[in-house]
Amino acid sequence: MISMCSPHKPLAYGEESRESVIQRSTKAMFDNQPAEITKMLINRTEFRESVFPHFPESAQMTADEFWESFIVKRRDSRIGDMIGKFRGNSCKVIRIGAPKKIVQLKKIKLHYQTPFEFECIGAADKKVWRENETNLFGTIVESNGKFRWLSAFWD
Repeated sequence: MISMCSPHKPLAYGEESRESVIQRSTKAMFDNQPAEITKMLINRTEFRESVFPHFPESAQMTADEFWESFIVKRRDSRIGDMIGKFRGNSCKVIRIGAPKKIVQLKKIKLHYQTPFEFECIGAADKKVWRENETNLFGTIVESNGKFRWLSAFWD
């Protein structure tokens, strides 16, 4: 019997670990390097071809509908907010925690809400401040041992 399912298309690029995605993405935010952030993000085509076919929602809506409703606007807005927050400050990641949950969907895994703690030194006042962030990396996708950033959640 021939399967009617399309073969799994792995992500074109990815980091070796969830922690590496967070380290590279936050460094790019801290350094105000949007092009570097973009490298870490799953784009619309990859989402449509490599990620969305595994979602249960794929039976009720198109990948583009899901992308517009749940991914791109929230993610891009949160990234913009974080870049603004870090601008001019000297920041680094102190700790990366375990995700709130990991969900297996066919041939991909979704790592939800991986927390991290960062420390910044204010550019103007040189004061040191630390924060815990749990929602910026709302979903990190794992496919064939590679990791990429999909979405951000709101606090």
